Amino acid sequence: MVSRELIEKARELHGHVCPYLVLGLRASEIAMSKLGVGRAGVSESIEEEIVVIVEANNCMSDGVQVATGCTLGNNSLIYMDTGKNAITIFKRGGRRGDPRLH
Repeated sequence: MVSRELIEKARELHGHVCPYLVLGLRASEIAMSKLGVGRAGVSESIEEEIVVIVEANNCMSDGVQVATGCTLGNNSLIYMDTGKNAITIFKRGGRRGDPRLH
C-alpha cells in the first residue's frame, strides 16, 4: 500500500494526485520489493545501481521517479514511448529484472 507521505511527495513534484501517479508509485514499490531493493539514495543514484525503463508518457512516470529515486538527470531513468503503462526496474550489471510487471 502506498503511504500518504509518498503520495504527498509525488503530489509536490507532479502538481496534483491522480490515478496514474499512484499507479507509478505502486508499480515501483512492487518491482523494487521483488528485486529486494529500496529507493535509490545518494550513493545508489551516484553509482546508478538501479535503472528504470518507463514506457508511459503520462503521470505514471512522475510516480516512478518519486518512488524509485531514478530520474533522467541522474541517468537512471530511461524513457521509451511505447504507449504502454509499463515499467521495468533492474540492477545495472546484474541482468536481473522482472518482465512480468508489464
